[in-house]
Parts: sequence; C-alpha cells; structure tokens
Amino acid sequence: TYLAPWGTRWGDGERVLEDGSLTLTERVDDGLTDVFFEDDFGGGIVALRYEAGQPWPVWSMSDNTETRLLSEADLADWPLAQMTGATDPSGAQYGPVPPPPEAAPADFDFRSALAGSLDMDAAFHLSEEAMESGQYTVAAYEGYRPWAGYWWPLTDGELIVGHTGEPTFSDRIKDQVDPLHARMDAQRKQFEAAETEEDRRAAADAYNDTRTELVELLRSYYDHIQNGLAGGVMRIENNVLIKDDTVDDTPWYYPLDQLSPMDKWAVVEHLRGSHTGNPFYVSAWEYLNSYSPEGDSWWGHCNGWAAASILTNEPREARAVRVGGQVVHFSVADQKGLLTEAHYTTDARMFGTRYDGEDDDVSDLSPADFHRVVGFYLDQQGVPLVMDTTATEEVWNFPAWHVDIELTEVDHASGDARVNVNTATLEELLTVPGLSEAQALAILDARAAGGAFQSLSELYTIQGVQFENLYEHFTLDSNLRHFDAVAVVKFTTDAVPPSHIDGVTDLPHSEEQVWAYTIDVDSSGRIVGGTWKDDRDHPDFVWVPLVNPRGADTNESENPFLIYGNYLDAIGDHVER
Repeated sequence: TYLAPWGTRWGDGERVLEDGSLTLTERVDDGLTDVFFEDDFGGGIVALRYEAGQPWPVWSMSDNTETRLLSEADLADWPLAQMTGATDPSGAQYGPVPPPPEAAPADFDFRSALAGSLDMDAAFHLSEEAMESGQYTVAAYEGYRPWAGYWWPLTDGELIVGHTGEPTFSDRIKDQVDPLHARMDAQRKQFEAAETEEDRRAAADAYNDTRTELVELLRSYYDHIQNGLAGGVMRIENNVLIKDDTVDDTPWYYPLDQLSPMDKWAVVEHLRGSHTGNPFYVSAWEYLNSYSPEGDSWWGHCNGWAAASILTNEPREARAVRVGGQVVHFSVADQKGLLTEAHYTTDARMFGTRYDGEDDDVSDLSPADFHRVVGFYLDQQGVPLVMDTTATEEVWNFPAWHVDIELTEVDHASGDARVNVNTATLEELLTVPGLSEAQALAILDARAAGGAFQSLSELYTIQGVQFENLYEHFTLDSNLRHFDAVAVVKFTTDAVPPSHIDGVTDLPHSEEQVWAYTIDVDSSGRIVGGTWKDDRDHPDFVWVPLVNPRGADTNESENPFLIYGNYLDAIGDHVER
C-alpha cells in the first residue's frame, strides 16, 4: 500500500483524500515531511517520509515492511539487484541474471512427488556433464518454494500470549504459570544430576507434584472461561469478549482481533460448537507441553514451520472468519503461527538420524547420501526438503529449495586425492601428506613380496606405516575419480518477524549454507565414497514432509485442540498445496 504523490506542498496538519482516508502530516524540516495513514488492507499504520523534489517516498514503514529509496550507487551494490540483473540508467546490468525457476510439468502432482520412493541403497551416478563442467545445480519447481516464517521460540510463548503486545486473556495467568515452570525446570535438573535411585525418585515425585499443580491451574482457568460463556457470566458480542465486573474478578474486555493466535482459535472453535471438549484448552495444552520460559534458547517450532512452508501456500493477507454472528480476523502472522503449530508433527520420510551426544554417529548422513537425497527430491522430483543444518545436539530445521554444487577433480600429483596402493609408484606415494620415503619403500616392498593388497587394513601390518586416517589417503581401485565438492544450499529462513510476507513467492527470504566434502566415483560415475571436510559443519539429517493429517492427531507432541481439518474448514482449503 502506498500514498500517491498528489503534487501538493505538504505541511503540518490533517488531510482527507478523495477515498475518505485521513492522513496526518508532520513537517520535519524545510525538505522533509512525514505522512501517516491507516492501511485499509491490514489495519496497521503506515508512515512515509517525503523529500523535496522526490516524487516517491524516500522511506516508509508499516507492520510488515520497512523500505527506503535507493540511490543508483546503492542499487549497484544491492545483492538482490545483482541476483536479478537490474540495470543502471545506461542499460548495463548490475549482476548476472539467474535462470528462471523451471516450471513444473502440466501433469505435476506435488503430493505424489513428495511421496516418491527413494531407495537409499540404490546406486547414484553423477552425470558426465556434471563431472566435466564441475557444476551440478538443482532446484524446486516454480510455485513450490517454501515460504519464510517465524520459529516461535518456546521460551516466549507468543502463540499463547500474543506477538503484537496487545492484551489477550491467556496472558492473565502467565505470572502464575512462569514460577511453576521454573520450579519444574529445577526439579528436572535435580533428577538428571541425581546419583542414587532414591534421589531420582524424590526428584521425579517433586516434578510430578508441580506439574499436577500446573495442570490444575490451567484446567481451572480455562474451565472458568468455558463455563462463564455457557452460563452467561461472559459473552461475545460485537466481536468483543466481555466479562462483567464481579465480586471475585475484574471486568474483561477483549476485542477478538487483538487476541493471541491460539486465543482467537479457541473463540472460533467455541462459536463453531467444537466437539473437542473445552476448545480453550488449546492454550492450556501449549502452556503445559510446549511453553518453556526456562528452556534452551534454540527450542522452538522450526520443524512445524519447515513442514508448513512446504506443504501449504504462504498466507499473504488477513482472513476474516465469520461464525456465530461474530467476525474474527486472522492476520498473516496468526495464520503462519497456527499452521506452524498444526504441522508440528507430520507424516515424513527421514534420512540420517539426529546426533544427540557422543554415542551417536555424527556423520551417518554421508556426502554420498547427501547427493542422493538432493538429486532425487530437488532434481528428479522438483520438490523442496528439510535439513538440520549442523551436526550438533541442537536442531535447526530449514527447508532447502536450491543447491549449487561445485566439483573440482583432483589428481595424484596434487597430493589431495587418494593414492592407489596397488599401482602407485614411489613418486606417487610420496605425494601422500606425512608419508616418508622409508614408509613408501616399505609399502612397495610388501606389495612386491605379497602381491596386490586385498584390504587397506593390511597397511597397518607393515612396520613403520602408521596413519590415523588411512582411508582418506589410500585406495585399492585405480579407476576411481576423486572430487572436491562445495555445496551452496539456499534455505528459506525463519529469521523474520511473524508478520513477514515474501516479496516474490519464487524468491523467498533465504540464507545460504556452504558445506565442503570429497566424493569418489567409479568409471561409470557411481558415487562410491566420500568424507565431510569438517566433522560438524555438514547436515545432520534430512527429512521430507509428506502429509499433515486432518483429523485429531494422537501424537503426544502435537496440540490435540488444534485440529488441522477444522482449521481448513475455517480458513479455507486454498491453504494446501
């Protein structure tokens, strides 16, 4: 939304435009005037700054965006200009134009493509073109890129208490909930630190007692709301939740449009006559099971957002739900938040396992597996996939939609490739870092005496030959080709405000991750091995969301009072891809 340049000299005061909109203006100095007006589409306030001689605002801010007018010099240095090939007034391009996203085939079935069968044990080949050109680029089809969203950290509870700062009825008990969570967190730590069975049992009993206290608090509070509405003590009229002043409580007055995402949803389900029990338990469940004010800073809903960003279309405008004679408006942020929560657990296919401590294999997803998964889903199927971007105990799920892999073949003379111990000369053996001439001669003598090595482990039997990373330096196959690979992966990001809307749906707000590794291929191009260059700087696991059940989910990690099918009934089936 923008205010057209009306060709008048702005000053202080009020002005009514032809469409009836009221604008307020404030003169900053002789050359600058600020203009404020209400955005009819989103209901928020838009602020613009006009500069003398400029036909368009030089700066603007709203609930969703902050923009400024770029100079030609700024534009030349702007990354997006370089990506899109924008031109300066002379017609020269600022940067290379990337190829447009490939359109999906006319008969493309997105859900079937996601559910495609990938055999991880089957051979995966690098094409001769990729090996010769040194480039392998894959991307999701046009129209099927994941949208940028917010990860809704568990420490904040913004789905319950709101993300706008407006009062909502669930924040009335937050001051009672927080101390109980703090006590539970301390008791959990006592349980983990306990050295005897007696101490563990005592800590567990204390934790369960506190949790029961929290359950009773939440049940009493949200039953009070449900019973109040049923008994007439509370009412919803003119799109406001009202409770009259009583001896026991102060009056309530909550405009429905200012409520938190979950409180709005509870009201809608109440007005719809929900059969899920007390619909206000949607916030109670979240308070009890997800909200964690004392938890780790990285805990959040990134997995739910990642799944929703792939399986649903981006909410790009507010939605009005009319029910029971009332109207509840769900902002873009509300919709994204509820979709994130509703997709917290989805049917999915996993590749690799989570690294959760020293006993786990940090590299169970090998470079060969990475190539196989990326090649199948992004290249063959044209769909995005989700990756945990670091092999640590923390989990950061991001949906990947574009991967650009640079391949550099290395030869024996460079000292970077593995040397075939069954065919190598003395000179070739000496290219191995750390191998002395005496050790190389010992290898040649052993090969001459016993014939070709059948296993690399035989090198350990040769006196004086000691290598910690034997398999990184030697091979038995003379037909292998060795490549250094650098993968640049574009991930849609969750480092945006809840109200963010992608400017271009096929160019979502994204960040890049760079991973380096080696891969080995045989004479047919089949990938037969490889290693990550860094033990931690590589994806931990990959997964692909398949479908989000519409009925009540029995998985204990998903909120049973936010039924996805009910959400689609209220907001519309256009939500799903």
